[in-house]
Amino acid sequence: MRPTFFNPGRLLPALVMALTGVPALAGEMPGVPPPRLPTLDPVVIEIASINDNLGRGKDVDDFRTEQLAFAFSLGERWVGAFDFSILTLDKYANELPKGRLDQVSASLGYRLFTRRGPGTASDLTVGAGFRTTDNFGGARTQNGFHQIVDDRIVAAPYVDTSDTDGAAWLRAEHAAPLPWLNDDSEPGGWRWGYWLHGATAVTSDGQSDGVVLGNLTLSRGRFDAWLGLRGDWRSGYDQDQVQSAAADNEEGGYVTAGLRFGPILVETVQGFDADKAFGRVSLFGGFGESPRASQRDGASSVTVGFTAPRVQIVVQGRTALCRLFGCGLDRRWRLVGDLRYGKPAAGSNPEKYIRATQATLGVEFEDGPAFVPRWMSAYASLSAGWRQEELIGEITLDNEESNREGSAVLMGEAGLRIALQPPDEAWRLRIQAGLNGWLPADSTRVNFAGGTERVLKPDASVLFGAVLDF
Repeated sequence: MRPTFFNPGRLLPALVMALTGVPALAGEMPGVPPPRLPTLDPVVIEIASINDNLGRGKDVDDFRTEQLAFAFSLGERWVGAFDFSILTLDKYANELPKGRLDQVSASLGYRLFTRRGPGTASDLTVGAGFRTTDNFGGARTQNGFHQIVDDRIVAAPYVDTSDTDGAAWLRAEHAAPLPWLNDDSEPGGWRWGYWLHGATAVTSDGQSDGVVLGNLTLSRGRFDAWLGLRGDWRSGYDQDQVQSAAADNEEGGYVTAGLRFGPILVETVQGFDADKAFGRVSLFGGFGESPRASQRDGASSVTVGFTAPRVQIVVQGRTALCRLFGCGLDRRWRLVGDLRYGKPAAGSNPEKYIRATQATLGVEFEDGPAFVPRWMSAYASLSAGWRQEELIGEITLDNEESNREGSAVLMGEAGLRIALQPPDEAWRLRIQAGLNGWLPADSTRVNFAGGTERVLKPDASVLFGAVLDF
């Protein structure tokens, strides 16, 4: 099979969300905050997508096929992590039975030791939490994204594993400048340094993970670059063939290279084994004492994102309605237009999907109440428009299609937006996360594959997106 160096058809969804449903060959340790230069503080929240778009291995589309990680800080000492992964054993099952499994991990950590100085940072953190494996709907999310990028359907069945185990981890980090490579007579200039990171995690079921890395760094202002070596190990993953294969694939040596500019981090991790490579895109939020979001936002904004587990690509545009409704320092009214398209799964059958398009127009209210952090705001919207759906088939139902049906639709959405940039920016980039639901006026049955199925049913999904205010 020919190696895949770059696939532009998959890159857009990954960058839009910074968390994507496209395949990964390996990933970070579950339930532990991903490695990050400790000199980046104060960063309150990080959302990371670990995937193979920045890798150079084969189009494996197996093992840890998707990983979404959240990391956050609570004051100077407390940190937390949440991780969701989809594991599959399909194309490379060989003699083993095919299968899939979803994994969720969460933990809370405490910095036992922390020190900051000019260009230096050191941390020793201990944490504890849980790791659970089961069917959490990952198949619908993965195949929904595959439909959008016209990739193959992964029909591997879920294995019987359903476990919840306690987990504990330890992490040590140190970053410092290299004095003999830097010119102290040029303050604010380029600075050479090094970054060391080591972490290990164990579970009550006997699983253990570890990573060590060392990087040479180059920094200036809000820009960082690094290059180095990394080693990962895994053990105790013998509960089923899916976890065992994923652990074997993630273990080994790697070369790391990354860039960070402002709130955006891009990293590639290239294995010594040509079949092992993955990349990471991270977004950082919550820099210091930023003014309230509604005070800094421009009159207009654009959101590009996706919904899950009913996967649809979403584009939203907004413009202020202050002359009509009135706006204050902490609140804004906006006219919002919403366009979305996707082929979400029609239930749990991996052979049936719904080709859906929707356009709505409505009103949104955003507020930055005093009880939430200054870099966060809450929003809610109500809109109406038109939705169309048709059933399509895959695998044994390939080329099967129903007639297309349409209906007026009412949609509501509510959620949070998190600022990704400090207050000296003329424009603002933010993360948007919310719950949205749609209610078509008419639900109907269509003929499909020798039977009838219902389309245009009420449903709901979680929306993630990137917001540009201007």
